[in-house]
Amino acid sequence: MREDDTFLSSVARLEEYQGWTHTSTHTFEGTFTVSGDTVTFVWPSDGRGWTGILRGRELSVEAYDHVWLLRK
Repeated sequence: MREDDTFLSSVARLEEYQGWTHTSTHTFEGTFTVSGDTVTFVWPSDGRGWTGILRGRELSVEAYDHVWLLRK
């Protein structure tokens, strides 16, 4: 998360199957807004996004059946 209300997110994925290994990395950039303890992340390319809850120095975001916890 940057001071200009933009963010950069990277996800690396490793898949292994029957001796075959594949690694892929995806990077996403977008904007975010904060309202109280709610942080909303938006991808300008399609308007979709995620919502997170900010508690002190922790931010939790639920997306794609996962919970992401970021601590500062």
